Amino acid sequence: MLQNKYLKDWSRIVSYHFPHLSLPEVIGLASWSFGIVLTSSSSLTRVSEFIAKVNGEKVNTVRKRLKEWYQDDWQVIVSADRGLYADWLFAEICTLNWHPFLRINYHRTYRVRGENEWQSLETVVPQTAMSWSGLVTCFKTNPIDCTLLACWSEGYKTPWLIITDLEPEQGNARWYSFRSWIESSYRDVKSDGWQ
Repeated sequence: MLQNKYLKDWSRIVSYHFPHLSLPEVIGLASWSFGIVLTSSSSLTRVSEFIAKVNGEKVNTVRKRLKEWYQDDWQVIVSADRGLYADWLFAEICTLNWHPFLRINYHRTYRVRGENEWQSLETVVPQTAMSWSGLVTCFKTNPIDCTLLACWSEGYKTPWLIITDLEPEQGNARWYSFRSWIESSYRDVKSDGWQ
């Protein structure tokens, strides 16, 4: 299936490091990563066109293969900063069967599911070196039933308060730290390229 010598060599390296992947998954991952690096783009169209050209294939054949290697049982977690929170965004992410992981401001209110008393989000983790998770309703205005994940790590001025549809034991507020890594990687791949 792979004709290009360098792409074949790369697929062998990918297979060695990911022995649990099937051959189609190895070819998909190798094609994606090879194409992203050499085109300095994560665009499906650009990568498909490039791989088709260097491997002597039709563009649509490559495009289909690249789309198929993804497993449909993966969980997609959509992370966003405090400035992007909106109740409609939370709902829309859930509609796609993805999982919102949205940071919210701590100057709002919440109540633990089943209780009547509204509390300030500032009380969830009132000091550093604390974490908490539970089922809650956030916000008196436009209330949303969700899981609240909270942690306040040393060195941070404020806690991380994350709302999600994951169960409390399924998520961890510290996952939010991946957001900066993802943003940096995306910028490198999309804008700066591999230099």
